[in-house]
Amino acid sequence: MNDDYKVSDELRDKLDEENARFVLSRADLLVNSTLEQLRKSTDRVYTLFGLLITAFSGLIAFVLSTNSIYLLIPSVILCLGLGSALYILFVDAIWIHSYRDAGNSPENLLVEKNMTYLYRKHKNNKAIANKEHLLNIIYDSIEDAAYAIRVNDKQLEERTKTILKIMKILKATIVIAAFVALVSMLCKGFVGICHSYLSSFCCNPLDRKSTRLNSSHSGES
Repeated sequence: MNDDYKVSDELRDKLDEENARFVLSRADLLVNSTLEQLRKSTDRVYTLFGLLITAFSGLIAFVLSTNSIYLLIPSVILCLGLGSALYILFVDAIWIHSYRDAGNSPENLLVEKNMTYLYRKHKNNKAIANKEHLLNIIYDSIEDAAYAIRVNDKQLEERTKTILKIMKILKATIVIAAFVALVSMLCKGFVGICHSYLSSFCCNPLDRKSTRLNSSHSGES
């Protein structure tokens, strides 16, 4: 359905005031529900943004202070992932977004030319003119409520997609960083083993040579 929902002229002629009021009451409930969900989602987004920026700041401080290449590489990967998530969150979710309030402004409900037209149409019959004006206001309010529902639902859907994208980025970042950290630990252990082996290999010939020299000296004496 399009955002600009219109109550047709046929419905305006056939629908009575009681049914129109019932439709409007249900539509207002849905508008208020979407606004409440939008408010709650905004609170969650700000909370998530605060957690991510705190973790990002801590990682930046750690990257600048660490001297270990084995810790630096996974930390840089985490920083890149968190930085990307923060950027997307700020641009797509925290940045100023569109929404639609419930209700109508008075200047849209009370238009003098509409009343003038109705009085002329019903030959200055106040009761009939006011009744038709009331029905027109109810129908216009239904249209505005339908528009508000669609605008707010669209905003909620876009925000949900943004959060899903951020969650995927964070999951991928954590997996990659964990894999790199594991490889770094294995490399560090392998380098340590190789260093110990080379050290023992280089030192043993000298030890054997000194042993032989000591034994020859003792034999001569």
